[in-house]
Amino acid sequence: QTDKVTERCLPRTLHICIMDDENIISNEEIVTFDSASDSMEERKRIVMLVLKKGNYDKKKTYHLVLRDAETRIEYERIPVNIDLFACNDF
Repeated sequence: QTDKVTERCLPRTLHICIMDDENIISNEEIVTFDSASDSMEERKRIVMLVLKKGNYDKKKTYHLVLRDAETRIEYERIPVNIDLFACNDF
């Protein structure tokens, strides 16, 4: 959350996930950004996303997608790369 909540800057609730083109490839978290704190540290939110099982191309661009919770309109799309280390259970 870059700005604190005020009368002019309202809270926002977003659905957050990772997508491959138009397919969701992670869980989806709902986060509300509603802090009125002056401190940027207190306005930060931690989100844990877990990828679905599959093969991910480390050279391909995926997207962290944020959608408005009410309208489902895309708020922001951030390019990300997925580079997983595969290991076998012993």
